[in-house]
Amino acid sequence: MIGLLTTSGVIVKRAVSILFVLLAASVMVPGVAVAAPGDLMCTGNFQFEFDPPLTAETTTSTATVGVGW
Repeated sequence: MIGLLTTSGVIVKRAVSILFVLLAASVMVPGVAVAAPGDLMCTGNFQFEFDPPLTAETTTSTATVGVGW
């Protein structure tokens, strides 16, 4: 029983050590991003709803804005 716990403890310590090394290596190696002007695009869709609807006689209203991407 004691031998089993000792072996398991070594395995856990080794696994934690390996995970720590992998995590440290992934943090130290920055990713490289390459883009030229115009490569990145962002589009948006905005919808305005007025209550009451705007007309020639009704020039003020409460606006609700909906956004979609």
